[in-house]
Amino acid sequence: SVEGKTKGTTTITEYTKTGDVLFHAAFKGTGINSYRAYRMPWTGTPKSDPKAKVTESDSGTSVAVSWNGATEVASWDLVTEKADGTTEELTSGPRDGFETVLDIDELPDGTIARALDADGTVLGSVPVTT
Repeated sequence: SVEGKTKGTTTITEYTKTGDVLFHAAFKGTGINSYRAYRMPWTGTPKSDPKAKVTESDSGTSVAVSWNGATEVASWDLVTEKADGTTEELTSGPRDGFETVLDIDELPDGTIARALDADGTVLGSVPVTT
C-alpha cells in the first residue's frame, strides 16, 4: 500500500454465549495486524482535572460534571468551603455515564465539584464558575 493511505481496519469484538456484543473496537489505518486480543482490567486516571459547566434556565440551575477517562468515579458532589476549613455538601448524585447533571437551588461562590470513588474518597475536584 501507499504510505499515508488507510491500510485497513482491525476489529476486535467480544460476544456473550448467546451472541450479544459486549465490546467492539475498530482500529482504522493504524497498521495493527493481530489475530488475538486480550481483555484486561484497566484503571483510567486522567492527568487533567474534572470539568464542570453551569446551566441556568427557568426551571433552575444545574451543573454538568465529567472527567473524561476517569474509570473509578462512582458519584459526584457539590460542596462549599466554610470559614473553619470544613466543607458543606450542597448536593450529590451517582455518576450517570459520561456526564452527570446535578440540580441545585442556589450556587454559592466558592462551590467545588468533587469526583468520589465507591468509598467516598475524593479523586479529583474543580471549582464551579458561572
